[in-house]
Amino acid sequence: KVVSIVFITALLSSAYCSECESCTDFTRIPEASGAAVVLACTRLIQQSQIFSDDYEALRRIAYVETADGTNAFTYAPGYSGGIWGVRHNVLEYTKKASSIILNKIFNEFRINWTEVEMEQMKM
Repeated sequence: KVVSIVFITALLSSAYCSECESCTDFTRIPEASGAAVVLACTRLIQQSQIFSDDYEALRRIAYVETADGTNAFTYAPGYSGGIWGVRHNVLEYTKKASSIILNKIFNEFRINWTEVEMEQMKM
C-alpha cells in the first residue's frame, strides 16, 4: 500500500487530461499550483484504476508537503519536487515498479515512467 502511494505521488506530476480539447489542462502546465490542480491530477489517477483507492492520501500529501504548491519553496531554483514534494530517491524507487504497472502507466498516460526525470516533477 505504501509503495502504491509513493508511486502514485510521483506519477501525478506527469499525468495528463484529454477530456476537453478547448479546456486548459493545468495538470500539464509547469509549476501550476492550487487545490484545483491537485484535485484534477488525483482524479486522473483514480479514473485510470491502475492503483487501488488511496482514500485521498495523495490529496493530503500535496497539502502537507507544499500547501498544494502554494508554498514559496515548491518551485524554488534547485528544487524540482513539484506539488507533491517528490524526492529524487523516491522517483528512482518508483522506476523499479513491476512491468505490469509500468505498461499500464504507458497505456493510460503515454508516459514511459523509467525515462521520467526529476525536472519533470514540476509539471
